[in-house]
Amino acid sequence: MPYMVEPKQVRDGLARIRAVAAEHERSADAVSAALFAWTAVDADSSWARSTGVGAVSAAYRQDFSMLADRYLVIGTPDVVTERLAQFAAAGVDAVLIQIAAESAEHRSRIIETFASRVLPIVRNL
Repeated sequence: MPYMVEPKQVRDGLARIRAVAAEHERSADAVSAALFAWTAVDADSSWARSTGVGAVSAAYRQDFSMLADRYLVIGTPDVVTERLAQFAAAGVDAVLIQIAAESAEHRSRIIETFASRVLPIVRNL
């Protein structure tokens, strides 16, 4: 279950792991991929970005503004849905979502948006 990765990294890593599994006479299906993803989603993309980047920057005690587009799943419901679809296409079977917000109010806002606008779409990927 990697984190701070892009879909291509997951796809390439999963291919390598499955090749090693095959070398040891294990089925490729015996290996699955999960993802840990910091997430901030809202209809207001600027709010989602600043909230998500702020929370992750505080958690890691470094500025994540330059890394956000590569490693965080943040933005509007459409952007977040598309990013999660990219990970699913790369082979991710399960995602552990970490809400990227520092206040309870902001976490609730993100959870509500994720539950109502993202989850109904991505649950069937």
